[in-house]
Amino acid sequence: MNTLINKSSNASSLITIFIPSFRGGGAERAMILFANELLRRDYRVNILVLSAEGPLKQMVAKEIEIISLQTKRAFKSLPKVIKYLNINKPTALYSTIIHINLISVLAKFLSRSSTKVIIRESNTPKSAFSHSRSGRISLRLLPYLYPLAHTVIAVSNGVKDALIEMSSKLDEKTKIVPTPVISDEIFQLAEAKLEPKSSISNFDANKPYLLGAGRLHFQKDFQTLIEAFSIISKENNDLSLLILGEGEERKALEQLISDLNLSDRVHLPGFVENPFYYFARASTFVLSSKFEGMPNVLIQALAFGTPSVATNCKSGPIEISEDGRYCKIVPVSDSKAMADAIRESIKSEPNREAANAMINRFGIKNAVDEYLAII
Repeated sequence: MNTLINKSSNASSLITIFIPSFRGGGAERAMILFANELLRRDYRVNILVLSAEGPLKQMVAKEIEIISLQTKRAFKSLPKVIKYLNINKPTALYSTIIHINLISVLAKFLSRSSTKVIIRESNTPKSAFSHSRSGRISLRLLPYLYPLAHTVIAVSNGVKDALIEMSSKLDEKTKIVPTPVISDEIFQLAEAKLEPKSSISNFDANKPYLLGAGRLHFQKDFQTLIEAFSIISKENNDLSLLILGEGEERKALEQLISDLNLSDRVHLPGFVENPFYYFARASTFVLSSKFEGMPNVLIQALAFGTPSVATNCKSGPIEISEDGRYCKIVPVSDSKAMADAIRESIKSEPNREAANAMINRFGIKNAVDEYLAII
């Protein structure tokens, strides 16, 4: 890892990807897959991060240079990003997540660089970022700075609509491009022998279980999933619930699990190195979110043919499922409806039609073709 700005002169084929860190999250994981595929296509690739911390770092191909800006706050990284663009002159800078996107566009504008800045919006901004002071500041800046990007990638129709609502200038700037989330590696990992550090204590993946995955955050509404499981658990003694991910809601969720007397049947192992092992073996995957952009975890679950249930949140599940063709859709925050859908889903066979549809639409090769077509 290089903690300084790279001074290589061979920048004509350099593509840079800017993410906050390697701490986890679907957006970061997708961009790392994108970076690895670019390397396979003989591009020079740098990954720019505020801080080079987190478990996803091990996913990055060793030939990719990781450049840490050594700061925890996006705004403080601005002078270093400007310097990076001026020295390295990458062909393109791809970024994701609103505060990183804003810095990318601002750095391009202030540096007067010729680099094409392509920003990726993975969420409906007002839903995702209006709950904190920094998020509200970002939302105020978005209508002024996002239109300065070369292209804005929206991960779904719902995200594009939300962006245009914030600025009509984004109508022509925004393109809906599938997220590169399905790769050969995830299927290899699903079949790989589980390493001891990826195994979960007191959990048997050979027995029936429901699976949820994502940050332990109010957006993901795992409370409703746990309540739905509580209903199902009374009639199915062998079924357990596994929720992969870490976050600030852990204590509240653990308290709910205890209150419902489910401590021996609901597992919160945090981040696991190989989540795909569990995706491929779940009886049913459940997306319980209050809102999304385009939920990668649902795409990946369906790519394994895993029977799935998802909330009708804005946005993504309806588009992914083709109006419920590939998975059951239930109202947001309705534990009874979710329990009813799970009850039916756990009886289902693996859905090969759904798997083929996800691989064709979100397979990394096709998705990266579309990302590169932008430049």
